[in-house]
Amino acid sequence: MQNAAITVKKLSLELGGNAPLIVFNSADINVAVAGTIAAKFRNTGQTCVSPNRVFVQDKKYDEYVSKLAKAVSGLKLGDGFTEGVSLGPLINAAAVEKIERHIKDATNSGAKVVLGGQRESDLGDWYFQPTLLTDIPKNALMNCEETFGPVVGITK
Repeated sequence: MQNAAITVKKLSLELGGNAPLIVFNSADINVAVAGTIAAKFRNTGQTCVSPNRVFVQDKKYDEYVSKLAKAVSGLKLGDGFTEGVSLGPLINAAAVEKIERHIKDATNSGAKVVLGGQRESDLGDWYFQPTLLTDIPKNALMNCEETFGPVVGITK
């Protein structure tokens, strides 16, 4: 960084992320759901700017979860060269194992799986169902680490 500063070069650092997505009571839920799908499921959730934590204020919580579940259930997992496919495989086996670890940690602490939550083994070892969990405890791994996959954990 010091060498870049001396000659005024642009510098970009990848520092990892744990970006939140926040849905306020004043939100248009259709816009919030569309934004969540675009932000979280791009590249099967494997982008550094994907939100990892979703917080929804209580008045909009049930509506958001219901509409998001419907939208997520419409995502198609498969070979990216096949028409209509929205999500492909994860980068490697370690990524799949990390997602499974995050889901297990959350559900062991009271979170509920609304949709997905498992490998899609008939497609291959690295395919994971688009997943939606609710009631994520604040200290759950998916609230503290980058999940890096097609998993949305929602906290009220």
